[in-house]
Amino acid sequence: TEPVAASRFAPLPAANRRLGHMLNIRLKGSAGTGKTNIARLMGRFYYDLGLLPQGQLVECSGADLVSGYVGHTAEQMQQYVQEAMGGVLFIDEAYSLMDNQHGQEAINQLVNDMSAYEGQFAVVIAGYPRQIDELMRTNEGLASRFPIANEYVLEDYSPEQMQAIFSKMAAEDPEQVTFSPSLEERMDDLFHAWVGGKTQRWGNAREAQNLLGEMKNLCSLREAAENVRHAGIQLTEADIP
Repeated sequence: TEPVAASRFAPLPAANRRLGHMLNIRLKGSAGTGKTNIARLMGRFYYDLGLLPQGQLVECSGADLVSGYVGHTAEQMQQYVQEAMGGVLFIDEAYSLMDNQHGQEAINQLVNDMSAYEGQFAVVIAGYPRQIDELMRTNEGLASRFPIANEYVLEDYSPEQMQAIFSKMAAEDPEQVTFSPSLEERMDDLFHAWVGGKTQRWGNAREAQNLLGEMKNLCSLREAAENVRHAGIQLTEADIP
């Protein structure tokens, strides 16, 4: 069932206080591990179970909430909360709110709104594990509104998973991407070497998307130089960056 269209002006049912803050979730993981998709699915899940009346996802980052003007940050937070009423407020890179006094203003307003509208909307915060832990330590009021039982760690994808994601993206590409037999034979080794050399800011599924785009560009340049044409795009070993 799709969540109904959200409106901040729609009348809301009485707060479901028996839930407390059990709808709120911490998602800890690197970029590209599906945190936004999980938050969106949770909105639909809560809606289907009758725990939230609308189930829409309102997405923002910590940077979106911070203003350079005193008092304006709290207003921005209130606006996002009102838009998320009846659904889910997803705050990515929430730990960036620790960077200055205006971020603390946003945290304080969020804590107030989570108490005032308890049970009427859910909050999902996401970010790197160490930074999310640090954020929870800086504000006991915030930590108490995210039950430890509702904390989920999303591990980086394995080489096999990255290969499956890459292949799925290629199969769904509108330009009809295929792999040459020689590239198919090298795929296992390619992804084990590639994922094994990942850096601290590894983007997981985003890296697969970037790799596919880069290989498509290299393929187009190669075929133009060789004056070769294929129906669609056939990637070969020569297109590996």
